[in-house]
Amino acid sequence: MVLSVISSPTKAFESAFHNPRLGISLIVVLLAAAFFALASFLVFSDALLAAYFFIASLIQWLVFSVLVWFFEFVHVRKRSQLTGTNFFQIASVTSKLWTLNLASSILLAVIAFLLPRISEPLLTVVFAIVVICAVVLLAGWIVGSIKMLKVVTGASRARLFVNWLILIIINSVIVSFITLLLTRAVPF
Repeated sequence: MVLSVISSPTKAFESAFHNPRLGISLIVVLLAAAFFALASFLVFSDALLAAYFFIASLIQWLVFSVLVWFFEFVHVRKRSQLTGTNFFQIASVTSKLWTLNLASSILLAVIAFLLPRISEPLLTVVFAIVVICAVVLLAGWIVGSIKMLKVVTGASRARLFVNWLILIIINSVIVSFITLLLTRAVPF
């Protein structure tokens, strides 16, 4: 799944858009959140903090999906005065992108588990592998999120890039605000 998003993102997102599978989508999102929470627990040894990271990860996906749905709605309404797609299609597409987050959270959990257990010479090798994997996953996420937005909205070139930039900024602001409210409600 991760390789399809990295190697042929347009095809992967079109498939997820036209054949939404909400069950698999939710599994991917929940696993990504669970591995992220596990990594935080392995680093900080705090179950409450791990729960916070789990919830924050779910919030991030939900906000991102809603924003992509909004962008799709705006573009479809401008093009053809249609009502657009349902949220399940958008959730399926964003969870396809979230497979990269799942791979990243698994990588973080493995690092958090191995870090205190490996020797210093081996640490250099592991660090090099982790950096390469992280760069590939980050580049894949950036390209994948742009391609995903193109599949969903039909926008291209400058309009696509501007929409992607606005989406990322709005998503960051909203997720930061919600997680800030969450930390105030449950102090750590």
